[in-house]
Amino acid sequence: MARRGTLDLFLQQRSDVRLATGGIKWSRRSTAHHHRPLVSHRFVVAMVVARVSLLAAVGLIMGLQLAAPSTAAPASGQDCPTGWEGPHRDICYRLSEDARSWTDAKANGCEALSGGAYLASVTYANKAFLSKQESIIGSDYYWVGLRSGDAEWNSGTAAAEPVDYTNWEVMRHQEPSGSRITNDDCVMVTTALAPAEFQPAGSWVDWDCEYQTPAICQVQQNSDGSCSDGWTSVGSDCYAMTEALSFSEAEVACSTKMAGARLAAVYDYDTLSAGLDIGTAGYLWIGLRSTPAADGALRWLANGEEVTDTPWKCIKYDEPDSEQMGFEDADCVVVNGLEADDLYQAGAWSDYFCTVEYRYLCALKL
Repeated sequence: MARRGTLDLFLQQRSDVRLATGGIKWSRRSTAHHHRPLVSHRFVVAMVVARVSLLAAVGLIMGLQLAAPSTAAPASGQDCPTGWEGPHRDICYRLSEDARSWTDAKANGCEALSGGAYLASVTYANKAFLSKQESIIGSDYYWVGLRSGDAEWNSGTAAAEPVDYTNWEVMRHQEPSGSRITNDDCVMVTTALAPAEFQPAGSWVDWDCEYQTPAICQVQQNSDGSCSDGWTSVGSDCYAMTEALSFSEAEVACSTKMAGARLAAVYDYDTLSAGLDIGTAGYLWIGLRSTPAADGALRWLANGEEVTDTPWKCIKYDEPDSEQMGFEDADCVVVNGLEADDLYQAGAWSDYFCTVEYRYLCALKL
């Protein structure tokens, strides 16, 4: 349509030039000396020059539009990450194709696609956009970031926003019909691939939260790929070191401080300490507990990755020692800062009582 409009403008200008040079009607008046036109020759010349200049400009514009598309990279922050749809109102969307429970999709599924990703919200503003994205409606159903008793999407997180629109399936199943008590109040959205009883597409149903199905994720990128105020960039992550809290409080505080933030996984203390001012820190909670997972492996809480390097080196104590000492709820891990007690080496790990309040280290992928 843009090219058609330019062509129309070009033809109009060409017509105007013809009018300026040959289409003006001359009116003769009788004078004692000669016949004189209503429009002077000087004015006609000025019109011709102006029209020709405008014609040249239009031609230049057309030439630019008809030229091959530019291969220059788009401005930073204008496009979504590879594989994501949008942006729509600064949000990008993607289908997490792995079938997961609602809880697993919320905690890990979207985060695995991109740091800072959450289960999607469906609002008045984005419902039409989401319904048209074929790449994110390729399943019968998909989880979204809501439980049927909540008044907010992604309640309790940095991505929380009010529920301003609902589309419950009410004709056959009288949704919502679940209960948090029975853990069947997690919300799915249906697609055209769902059975007839769950049509039309886009209907909401609350379902068993342990049911495994894909999920729709959303992420909001920083416009320039940099860390927000109060966060420090080290490598490909942003870090924030904050006030003293218990381990469980620190976990919640990280996730509410910034969408996608978790207690940090510390792979290289030397690099981290060089880029982050932790000189005044004695001990910092990190995203690890010393009790092995069901498969016997230590795993980072943020991403489920197995911990392969375990610097439990201490001067006096044989860490981790919570299990051998018989302590309960003492398997939460701190990294020893530069101001740690002389009994502990900076950068080494210790497990300690989870209720003790230490400063904590949050991390967020760029």
